Amino acid sequence: MSGPARADRKSGLEEWKAGWLVVVLSSLGTGVALMHYIVIGFMIGPIEREMGWSRGDITAGVLVFSIVVALATPVAGRVIDRVSERWVSIPAIIVYCALLASFSLAGPGIFSWLVIWAAIAGIAPFVSVLFWTTVVARRFDRQRALALAFTLCGAGLGVAIMPTLSHILIDAYGWRGTYRLLGLAGALLIVPPAFFLLSAAPPAARAAPSAAGKHSGWGEALRSTVFYRLVFAGCVVSMLASVLTVHFVPMLLQRGLTPATAAAASGLLGIGGITGRIVIGALLDRSKGPLVAACAFALPLLPCALLLGLPPVPTIALVIGFTFGICSGSEQDVLAYLVSRYFGVARYASIYGLCYAILGIVAGIAPWVAGIIYDSTGTYTFAFGALAPLAIIASLALFSLGPYPPREQG
Repeated sequence: MSGPARADRKSGLEEWKAGWLVVVLSSLGTGVALMHYIVIGFMIGPIEREMGWSRGDITAGVLVFSIVVALATPVAGRVIDRVSERWVSIPAIIVYCALLASFSLAGPGIFSWLVIWAAIAGIAPFVSVLFWTTVVARRFDRQRALALAFTLCGAGLGVAIMPTLSHILIDAYGWRGTYRLLGLAGALLIVPPAFFLLSAAPPAARAAPSAAGKHSGWGEALRSTVFYRLVFAGCVVSMLASVLTVHFVPMLLQRGLTPATAAAASGLLGIGGITGRIVIGALLDRSKGPLVAACAFALPLLPCALLLGLPPVPTIALVIGFTFGICSGSEQDVLAYLVSRYFGVARYASIYGLCYAILGIVAGIAPWVAGIIYDSTGTYTFAFGALAPLAIIASLALFSLGPYPPREQG
């Protein structure tokens, strides 16, 4: 092994030795920050029976959340770039968990329910992927992509664990008691380690060497074609991921597969997501980022082709679920990593927050549009037939990004 290679490996090992506990905390943090969203499917039935609200009224909270969080995220990114990690995270986590518990006080009118969703949306960017990926990006350079991948695996673990846990808690304590317990558990799980592991120093004092020099901001991003290519590619995969998450099971059932097969294929979305994050993260650290990103974002072509052209048999459904999981799992990793490389760490939260807000809007609209297309045509063929060519363009857009700026080539 050459001298530089040994130095790179040593640097990566030292990063993990110093920062692995922060990665674990960040992974847990991303999972906790999704609890309001993960459990809503299990709360709809009990809330509907007790409160008499329609399902449309209940899920209107998710729509309110999407709108408010899209507006709040870019502003949150600016704050995260300027305020110390400890004094962003701890108050935000306490407020988030208190609001989660306050769902237990909703009623009798629907207005209180919607207000809580709006309030959670306002605080969510300070405790979600945006914040935790910023924390990890500041501490890792050689192994940044892999560290970000493990951080984002927390969301997949939350999706895997919370449904079973929610079912048990609702049976034992009801939906109101479950919200209170989840709020308390989230605060106890995150606040104490955040106090000891996160920095109280201003972010500029802890910026990685790769972020030295001119600080990036919205102005630099909006003047750069790199930003628009990243956003376009992210929007394409975000559309695919959101449409598939919402419509995958109905699509398989429509094509004659059994509910058991549809459930198994849907479960593989989560497993594929975790696998995709780790594999793509490791590759990004060892290969040219634009090339790896282009290959990752071209992957949706395979499941789209299987959906459109092959017979609906269980094996194909499982392959589609796993492959789409890899695609959706790598989306946030790739964007988070490339934003940190092309624009630096010092203003990472500001720029990634802007990307995240745009992708969130797209992810909220795409399933609705796909549903309208299905209502008009009686098939999902047209929706996926339109998205497949966009995946090719997105892949080419990432491939054309070119080398990292000089501050990231050391």
